[in-house]
Amino acid sequence: MALDAHQVIAYYTLVVGNLEWQNCPDDLRKGLGKYPVPVLVIARLAVDLRFQGKGLGIGMIKDAFLRAIQVSHIAGVAAVVLDAKDDDAKAYYLRKNLGLSAMPGDQMRLYASLRFICQVWQEVDVCMGKDLWSRLLSCFCSSFSVKRKIKNCASRATLTYLASDLK
Repeated sequence: MALDAHQVIAYYTLVVGNLEWQNCPDDLRKGLGKYPVPVLVIARLAVDLRFQGKGLGIGMIKDAFLRAIQVSHIAGVAAVVLDAKDDDAKAYYLRKNLGLSAMPGDQMRLYASLRFICQVWQEVDVCMGKDLWSRLLSCFCSSFSVKRKIKNCASRATLTYLASDLK
């Protein structure tokens, strides 16, 4: 959740779900028995209309990816799944290079395998020092429209996305 002066301006929810083994792409089935494949589903994702276009939605997705990594340490999770509400949303998500792919048989359902997510975040952790996170948050807050400060959205996912925009 991202807040601006005690107002929610962006949020997402994660729920546990599963995909039927036979309907999963090969990269998710690899190494698993013929059982339902456990996933985390981004069930709700919203950004206040006044704050859209500022990267908060993508930051929320990247934050969900990080939480999926945390969950995978205690429970089996093979992927993060996101249902695009329409073709424009799907095109937007795919354009953002998040590692999302369309699910075979359901082109509006997108997924990123946990193998891919872990690989990307391992590279981020190696390349970026902890001091960078606080500098990015400071830079983001000072350049945000009308200099509003964002609280509770300073996750590594959000800041990594911001870093790509600040370069």
